[in-house]
Amino acid sequence: MKRRVLIVSPPESYRIQPYVRAALTLDLEINLASQGEWAISSPVSAGIDVPLQDHRSALTTLVSLFEKRHYDAVIGTDDSTLELAAKLAEKTGLQQNLPTAVRLARRKDLSRLCLQQAGIQVPAFSIEEVSPQQLLDKPYFGFPCVIKPLALSGSRGVIRADTIEGLNQGVQRSLKIISEEADLYEKTHLLLEQYIPGREFAIEGMLTDGWLDVLAIFDKPDPMEGPYFEETYYISPARVSLDEKNILVEAVQNACRAFGLVTGPVHAECRLNKQGAWLIELAARTIGGLCSRLLSFGTGFSLEQLVLANAIGQELPLGLKGG
Repeated sequence: MKRRVLIVSPPESYRIQPYVRAALTLDLEINLASQGEWAISSPVSAGIDVPLQDHRSALTTLVSLFEKRHYDAVIGTDDSTLELAAKLAEKTGLQQNLPTAVRLARRKDLSRLCLQQAGIQVPAFSIEEVSPQQLLDKPYFGFPCVIKPLALSGSRGVIRADTIEGLNQGVQRSLKIISEEADLYEKTHLLLEQYIPGREFAIEGMLTDGWLDVLAIFDKPDPMEGPYFEETYYISPARVSLDEKNILVEAVQNACRAFGLVTGPVHAECRLNKQGAWLIELAARTIGGLCSRLLSFGTGFSLEQLVLANAIGQELPLGLKGG
């Protein structure tokens, strides 16, 4: 009997197809839960229509489904579905990160507070309620500062400000970007934090029982100095010394422990300077964009194959502990 995995994903996600392909190679049955059954059904995967923004309603539908069919794992593909997948796993007794851990990693304001309370190095920051009519004062930590939406990925709405005029212009620009967010708090608050100079890296890893295996470390060769922080291209393996690599990995591992993340994929971004490693952000999902298509680990397994195997407790022959 085939093992069965439920993928919870927004219908427009580019991650769906790689997961479906990976499931086929591992001889897994895969079902897709998303908004609009027509958007995700295919000859190789059944679609379940659920309202992704209404977790209570979605959970009612999916828990009922689990009572009729056995599932070995549930995976959220994107930031917008990670919490729902974690809540479903918690209700059905499947191995997953706790919803609180996923939320701490997803929300930039909560992650900063959590890391600060855990004694982990973070930039000075403040959480500001904002509106189109409101002007902000100079932050207590001064300029330059960085404006960040609380829950967007891919550097959307992230803007550096060097003056009070630039700050308020940047806030209004970010407000327009977050205006369509479903969560009222997330569309009316922004994170302001101290700008941290240094080289920037992306770390891709996999957690098993709380321990992080590093799959790749990417160098971001473009100077990420703002005012905008568009993702351009990554280089792997990164140009780092062994000591620098260990500092980066330790920072990501410590952040995972602080959040309570124990299993599954981790994508983190860090800056490195004379003060050490600074965690910019961390997400309990795979890397964004098309980067995952370029990665092949150990004997040639894709990133999505590794995630699926990790979720069902299947070991794949990996020989890689760093990028």
